[in-house]
Formats: sequence, structure tokens, C-alpha cells
Amino acid sequence: MRIWGAGKNSQALQADLVSTAPPTPWGNPCLTDGTYPTPREVLTVIDHALAHGWQPDALGGTFVLTEAQHAHTLQLPNFTLTDRLAIAPRLTAGRS
Repeated sequence: MRIWGAGKNSQALQADLVSTAPPTPWGNPCLTDGTYPTPREVLTVIDHALAHGWQPDALGGTFVLTEAQHAHTLQLPNFTLTDRLAIAPRLTAGRS
């Protein structure tokens, strides 16, 4: 999830979320369940970030809610914070 509080030049909020849905016969729910955060979950993330130092009016930069620092205090019913997206290999078309 990426949120800008005052336009694209403002400090972005980054919260990488994975679904907490149970496994399915089709594989990992993170890849197959198609769940999106509800407006209430988005507001919960925003409130948490504001309480922990996000400055949406600041120019530039990114405020990252990391798994290590925030997963235990940011409670969402259908998602959990992860750092896995930041460390996942980046593959582009035509490259392996």
C-alpha cells in the first residue's frame, strides 16, 4: 500500500501487506485470494503511521512501516505487514 497525504511530491507512506487468508487448494493465498484492504483498514494504517512519525505534508521521501518495527502493534483483520516485498528478487520481462 502506498499513500500520499499531500500529492505525489509529499512524503509517501509505504506499508507492504500480505493476506492472512488460510491456504487454498490453488496455492498460497497471498498470490490467489485477491483481497484488497477495506477503507477501515486503510484508515487504520494511516492512523498508525501518523502516531509513529509519518509527516504527510513533508516534501519527498518515504515513511516505511516495517514488519520488524510495526507488525506487532498494527493489527489488521485480513492482513499483516511484511518486509518480504522489499527483499524479493525483482524480475523484469525478458530477464531471469
